[in-house]
Amino acid sequence: MNINNLLRRFCLQQTRAGLIQRFKARCEISLILDLPENFNHFTDEEEQTIYRITQEALENILKHARASHVRLSLEKQSTNWVYTIKDDGKSIDFNNKETPFEGLGIQGMQERANAIGAELHIHSQPDKGTIIQLIITSR
Repeated sequence: MNINNLLRRFCLQQTRAGLIQRFKARCEISLILDLPENFNHFTDEEEQTIYRITQEALENILKHARASHVRLSLEKQSTNWVYTIKDDGKSIDFNNKETPFEGLGIQGMQERANAIGAELHIHSQPDKGTIIQLIITSR
């Protein structure tokens, strides 16, 4: 790996750490991290997508979810990496015409996942929170 790639990776890791620190400073929500120290398994574009989806999800949790706990995790499952953002807040009502879910940034998250060939799944149950999973195929 050349010096430019190393520097880019370091910057992405520092940016991700800053995002988490800012989230913790803005709220009383318990944030549990089950993440590796580095994301060497991913391309720069994949890392950027993980960061942007995390950023959007945490903003949505702060604004809408009324969650007490949030968990960020990354695990290898067969030939895929599964990145999960889970909260215990109120769920997303996909049928509510007054607050269309596209306005919550979900459409943007889906577009970002599609751009790197990943899958984005969102599971939400009333009063049981929301789970966002980004599934990235290993190379």
